[in-house]
Amino acid sequence: IDSFLKVLRGAARSLIPLCASFVDETRILHRLYYKSKNQHRSALFWRKVVELRRIAFRIVHLDVGRCVEGLRASF
Repeated sequence: IDSFLKVLRGAARSLIPLCASFVDETRILHRLYYKSKNQHRSALFWRKVVELRRIAFRIVHLDVGRCVEGLRASF
């Protein structure tokens, strides 16, 4: 278990900056969506943009960094 916790601690440390960067990119994606939704609503590629935005917000709300820290702290 100790070796697993050591690996988990390293992963948690590298995951926190990644999550912060992902939140920033999701905000940019949201701004792009907000500015372009009326212009590109009928375009086929826009469905993928909308789907990507939905998935990104789900990942942000999942808060993976806090889940990993909670798992590590439970041991």
